Amino acid sequence: KKDMAMLHSLLGTATMSENKGESEEAEKARLKEEQKLLAAACNAATRRVVVKRPANALPLGSLGEEEDDDDIPAPSYDIRGNINRWD
Repeated sequence: KKDMAMLHSLLGTATMSENKGESEEAEKARLKEEQKLLAAACNAATRRVVVKRPANALPLGSLGEEEDDDDIPAPSYDIRGNINRWD
């Protein structure tokens, strides 16, 4: 648990600030970072990119309510488990 807590603190995914405006900005920044990482993985991949996500989460790279980035393809296939999903 301590190792994961340290990893989350380094990645900035630890519990967000209680200030609602700051947490929304941090969430948008995190989503943009995910999009950049996924786009780089898709560009570098020769066959496929597999992403492990929580079962109830949006596909990686999706901004939810906002317009999705056209450079990031939607998952072509997914495998669902009780807790996780692989896109």
